[in-house]
Amino acid sequence: MKVCLRATALAVLLVASVAISALAQDSAELRVRVAERGGAVPGAVVVLSSADGETVARRVSGHDGVAVVTGIPAGSYTLSVTFTGFAPYNQADLVLAAGEKKSIEVMLTLAQFSQTITITTANRREELLRTVAEPTTLIDEASLQDTGGRSAKEVLVEQAGSGVYVSPQGATNSVSINGLGGAAVLILIDGRRYLGRNSTGEVNLEDLDLSNIERIEIVKGAGSAMYGSDAMAGVINFITKKPTTFGMANSLDVSYGSYNDTRFSDTLSFRSEKFSGAFTAGYRSYDGYDLDESALITEGEPESKRYNISGNMEYALHDKVRARVYGDYTFRDVTKYYFAGATQMSDPYNSLRELTRYNFSPEVDVNLTDTMTVNALFNYGQYERLETYDYGDSVDVQDPWVETNNEFKVTARQIWGIEDMEQFLQFGYEFRNQTLERGSLDLPSDADEAERDINVFWAQNEFNLIENFKVTAGFRYDDYSDFGSEWSPKITAMYAVNDENRVRFSYGHGFRAPRFGELYIDLGFFFKGNPDLQPETSNNLTIGYAHTGELAQGSFDFFYNKIKDGIGFDLSVFPYTYNNLQDYTASGINSSLALNLPYGFTPEFSYTYTKREDEEGEKILGYPEHSAFLKLLWFRPQWGMRVNLRGQLMDNITYSSGEERPSYQIWYLKGSKTVMTTDSYSIDVFAQIDNLFDKSDVFTRDETGAPIQGDLALWLAPRTFRIGITIDLDWIGAHR
Repeated sequence: MKVCLRATALAVLLVASVAISALAQDSAELRVRVAERGGAVPGAVVVLSSADGETVARRVSGHDGVAVVTGIPAGSYTLSVTFTGFAPYNQADLVLAAGEKKSIEVMLTLAQFSQTITITTANRREELLRTVAEPTTLIDEASLQDTGGRSAKEVLVEQAGSGVYVSPQGATNSVSINGLGGAAVLILIDGRRYLGRNSTGEVNLEDLDLSNIERIEIVKGAGSAMYGSDAMAGVINFITKKPTTFGMANSLDVSYGSYNDTRFSDTLSFRSEKFSGAFTAGYRSYDGYDLDESALITEGEPESKRYNISGNMEYALHDKVRARVYGDYTFRDVTKYYFAGATQMSDPYNSLRELTRYNFSPEVDVNLTDTMTVNALFNYGQYERLETYDYGDSVDVQDPWVETNNEFKVTARQIWGIEDMEQFLQFGYEFRNQTLERGSLDLPSDADEAERDINVFWAQNEFNLIENFKVTAGFRYDDYSDFGSEWSPKITAMYAVNDENRVRFSYGHGFRAPRFGELYIDLGFFFKGNPDLQPETSNNLTIGYAHTGELAQGSFDFFYNKIKDGIGFDLSVFPYTYNNLQDYTASGINSSLALNLPYGFTPEFSYTYTKREDEEGEKILGYPEHSAFLKLLWFRPQWGMRVNLRGQLMDNITYSSGEERPSYQIWYLKGSKTVMTTDSYSIDVFAQIDNLFDKSDVFTRDETGAPIQGDLALWLAPRTFRIGITIDLDWIGAHR
């Protein structure tokens, strides 16, 4: 019996060894070594995909930068290599023969110096960043991580020097571009309008959480030809996270900092052949900070709690039809925000606020032919502000502030040719319905809410008539039910001197429709809206040069904005009101330079000069002429370390009263370390210090230059600290 069992076991082993040997002969092995200028790159994600896009194997490179995949069936594959901070590497049509052992060397390039990075905002389609004529800033995933920011304010405040300016006054944190205020900047999330502008038409950037954001694209210059109203100065588009490889992954972020700043976010993503999605949940609790506890109205940031949930899914209904859906919900509870009313003359009160935003947006893409696609999208968005004035001995519950935006868009894209050169045509129709319910509105015909309908037709073509020269021309027609219509043309040109150097030109017309508050506000006998307002408009011109090479990246752009019929307060009549009062210009330069130095050092510097003048050539005060940003990055993938020092340098601001906000510098320091990485998970930790040198007690100066005690010029938090951990898991793709 024992002899029989032994014989059987030997037979099984023999059959198994023969099968394994045959399988080894029929399958291939791939050895990938990932490197960059400084040496091997451990922790890089190496993905081998089949012709239909399904993940065959996912590996993480070891300490020597090598990832090995065995048992690969013979065939043709696509190899992808990714590592945060570097441009993705893709190699298609990688053929592996039976029994072959192939070795490949992959050299990664820092994203900032890559020729392959793409964006989607400038022309509403994916295209190479280096071929875009409109000056565009990309804040990628690595740059977002370098700031440690979890709100739009914390990230955009560091864009001084690139034409973007975030006001440091109070807790509103509005953003300007190229000398034009926050009301002229359109904020988008995945191309959809972000609701909730305040009474001055500006978005509070502290409300916009970044836990589900992958990158930010900032397009400078009038964008109304693409996006309509509010894009006079430019567009800031926040792009959400989406799965890129087959399998399931999870990313958990937890951090804690000064003022009990507790933050948590988790993103779960998955992707299969037909179905993919990503879902994010986030929470933040923050005590806020008070710059002068002896006074009431000195909160730099109010005490608040914030909850957010968002998600996107995509399903292939057919090989030519893909359906998507996006949704988000955000709730912010503000519990300590002292205020003195719109006029700052009433008794101080604690403005208790509950701010709710949500969006729901299904869309479908149809490939009609190999060269033509059609996209249909619907979006419903709502912003609700519930506010109670707490005077201490009494409370005053305010009427709800409810804003809605319903949009339906149909966009067609056609690739056509002239003498074998591709031309890109886009055109579309949009319908948008806006409403605002607010207690202080004096509406016509006893309406319950302000409402308008907007019908839009737009078209654009990118002409490639000769090699290395592209001209884009387009227009948009917006027809408003309450005040009329507006045409917004654009024309841009890009000439590539060679692969690394380009000159560019852009012209665009922008406009901003009067807000409902400007039309219908009623604050009693002393201030009323003006229903006869016309839209304010801008004509924008930029001319520039850009260089993108492996060792250096730089740009220089001149901009000129001409504003007509700017809407402002008219205090020459009573009751006070709004009127089309302001015609002015805002011009200047934006410049930047980054160097890819040995030993992992990447210094970066950007500088902006802005001049604003009225029709008589008189300087318009209240805006910094000079601003700059400096960043020194040290990045060693071999050690899993990334450290950066960042500085925001702002010029003084003179006001019409003769008072002055002095110039200042704010410095930030952050370091991160990958402490563990495998095929299935990685763990990173970080520590950061904001306001490194504790810049505080910066007071407005009077005409003699003496500080005015108590009149805070900068509402910045004192030196703050934060630590955190990120745990990334991949529990399906890793085992293929």
